[in-house]
Amino acid sequence: MIETPRICMSVAPATRDDLRGLKDSTECARPDLVEVRLDAIHPCVDATEVDELVSGFKVPVIATCRTTDQGGGWTGDETARAGVLAAACRAPEVEFVDVELDASVMPALLGQYRDRLVVSHHWLAPAGGDELRRVVERIIEARPAVAKLVMAIRAAAEAVPLMAAAGQLRAAGIRTAVFGMGEASAGPRLLAASAGDVWTYARSTETAGTAAGQWSVGRLCDQLQISRWRPEFSRYAVVGDPVRQSLSPTVFNAAFAVADRPALYMPLPTSSLADAMALATAGDFAGLSVTMPFKRAALAAATTATEAARCIGAANTLRFKDGTWRAHNTDAEGLDTALRQALDPAGQRVAVLGAGGAARAAAVALGQSGASVTLFARDLERASIVAAAVGCCAARLADYARGMADVVINATPLGMASTTETPIPTASLNGEEVVLDMIYRPRVTRFVREARSRGCLVVDGLEMFLEQAAAQYSWWFGETAPDRVMRRAAIEQLDAEEESS
Repeated sequence: MIETPRICMSVAPATRDDLRGLKDSTECARPDLVEVRLDAIHPCVDATEVDELVSGFKVPVIATCRTTDQGGGWTGDETARAGVLAAACRAPEVEFVDVELDASVMPALLGQYRDRLVVSHHWLAPAGGDELRRVVERIIEARPAVAKLVMAIRAAAEAVPLMAAAGQLRAAGIRTAVFGMGEASAGPRLLAASAGDVWTYARSTETAGTAAGQWSVGRLCDQLQISRWRPEFSRYAVVGDPVRQSLSPTVFNAAFAVADRPALYMPLPTSSLADAMALATAGDFAGLSVTMPFKRAALAAATTATEAARCIGAANTLRFKDGTWRAHNTDAEGLDTALRQALDPAGQRVAVLGAGGAARAAAVALGQSGASVTLFARDLERASIVAAAVGCCAARLADYARGMADVVINATPLGMASTTETPIPTASLNGEEVVLDMIYRPRVTRFVREARSRGCLVVDGLEMFLEQAAAQYSWWFGETAPDRVMRRAAIEQLDAEEESS
């Protein structure tokens, strides 16, 4: 029977009182399991305390008591730890007990409690293939209930051998829980969950101070819909820096669910496109959404490209088929469709603010629709290069003045959640323009709010985002996207974020 990945929330209290206070929180957080780090409690736990310490949780417990050389906090002797682990194996609230592969007590526990034993091994630095192979062989020989492999990684691609090792264990009929440690592990953790791991470790909230790379229980449940993931599903992801807060997983997982499509979608945070593509290729991903700062690099990395991607000089969409990546760009289509909700751009004077990939896509789309386009940017030299490539004009951002355009499009990052700047002074708007801001978080930027107050007709960034996402769906699957479902999912997430802020 194929299992869907469960969500395990790790609890690492410093004192016994801390642990008691954490027990009720598991019900609100909604995990499927809770890992109780007995090695984190000081002074060291005694075997006679175990029953009380692991009781009272609202979900089953994984008990862990790891030594310092395996990244844990146990400072007592091995005889005392053996007693703690054995007591945990006997506790009715405990579903699994985690013991290290090299622990002297492991064979005895395996002989008595095989069905609930997690045999683990931790590497505090990336391990080579020979070391991984030896550990895999030993675990296959031991045949525990679950094999847990954990490796510190500095880049997502360093997790590829670890993922291969997990595949070997699963092929041998052993369930796995495999992940990297560190900030670079965020994407590999999700890949492991999608490939067949029995659980993935999570933090209670977005801001909880637990292991780097972990996702929150809420994000795994609500945006990623991890409960419907299956190893045989096609995998899709958004790649960029940053992408942890991207709306793409929310809208695509909602679309896949309503269409009953055997597919899943995840974020792959990375500082290197090559790293992300190595992980995606090893994980047999079917497609990628690409966001800043990798759109131009994505086009260069692809084997073939559509005319739209070549014309814009960047790709926001990749498709893997027959062993190669094909590039496409839906930004122009998304912008054109969103803007047409307000007016036909043909014959309009359009000011595109910015000179990056998004601005370039806007200039191409609007030029093809018959508009007269000028790129306004702080760096005139850069704007002139882009303008020459796409066949429009360029000017300094500081030179924008009232009456210069019928349509103003913000293709800069100014106005994102981290800033309240506007790309141009809104006093330079006469109130007759159509204003489109590509930023969708916050949904109402200062630029949008002030443009609307001056009488401008406004199209917010969510419209363009949804239109380009729907176009990605159509390019991947050859059918119309369930856009109403995607829109509802996006709005619900944005509303929830606003309520919690």
